[in-house]
Amino acid sequence: MAQTTATKQAAFEELMRENGFQYLGATTYDGNFMYERTWRRISQVAFYGEMESSYKVVAYISHGTSIIQLFNNGRALGTRDYSSPKRAMNAVKEIVRCAGYEM
Repeated sequence: MAQTTATKQAAFEELMRENGFQYLGATTYDGNFMYERTWRRISQVAFYGEMESSYKVVAYISHGTSIIQLFNNGRALGTRDYSSPKRAMNAVKEIVRCAGYEM
């Protein structure tokens, strides 16, 4: 069954809230809400000491397509698009896990 843009938007917003993402207070150029979540960890680095790392995911819907932007320690890693909000969230979970963080 084909999803309309409105149903994708509603499903997307629900998934974002369920998985700890927060509304940034910003919108995209086409008026859709942007959601963000940041993971942080402190690890020991040899001959340096403790170092804090962060991984940020920004997500929004653009023209019915789920868009995910990834940032590692503030550096942009890229943008990915997915056909449905559920596929986007499954991909985010796997990306975060592979980056060494826990959802």
